[in-house]
Amino acid sequence: MRKTFLLFVCLLLFNPFPAVAEQTFREFSGEFTPQNNGERLLAFLVSVADPESLELQMDALPGDDGAIRAVSFALHGGALGGFRIERLTL
Repeated sequence: MRKTFLLFVCLLLFNPFPAVAEQTFREFSGEFTPQNNGERLLAFLVSVADPESLELQMDALPGDDGAIRAVSFALHGGALGGFRIERLTL
């Protein structure tokens, strides 16, 4: 009985829960038409910096009012104000 209980606890602890699972990775290259506020933010950052690559992470999509709770991005090979930026992470 004790082994069964420990097995159940281990499965419960180490089982990935869909609520905390990583969201899907979306990749864009070239021109794209933004479908939501998150993609609009991505398009804005790309238009400002013209990066070789840009990784944008948000805990949730921005609401209709544009509010973002938590956001981070990593820009590689961009240009801001005439300066070449090899890597910028915020």
